Amino acid sequence: MTIERKIAGRARELVSGEEAAYRSLCESLPILLRTAGLAQTAAFLKAKSADHKKIYEHLEIQLKELGLLNGGQTLIARSTDPALTTPQYRMLLEMTMLVAFWHKRMAQALIEKSGEQ
Repeated sequence: MTIERKIAGRARELVSGEEAAYRSLCESLPILLRTAGLAQTAAFLKAKSADHKKIYEHLEIQLKELGLLNGGQTLIARSTDPALTTPQYRMLLEMTMLVAFWHKRMAQALIEKSGEQ
């Protein structure tokens, strides 16, 4: 199984049953990661509403399953670790972007927009 298939399958499981607000946040997540960076986006998601925190938790779940976060390490702790090299940070960011992309696609496929019927 490829990494993308693993991420996509898990994203489908995590996104299923979520609400329209979650979909909206998933749709804006890749842009937020590109403009603000990983550490700032992680801190923003963790500090905001329940839907934001849920997306943060889903990112952490996926990254732990991919082996990019060790044990009880959080995404915030890993992305701000002074021992993290630039190539390691870029890899973590790109993998988080891939996870965000699949969450966005699954949210668009599985969750109705507010106002849709």
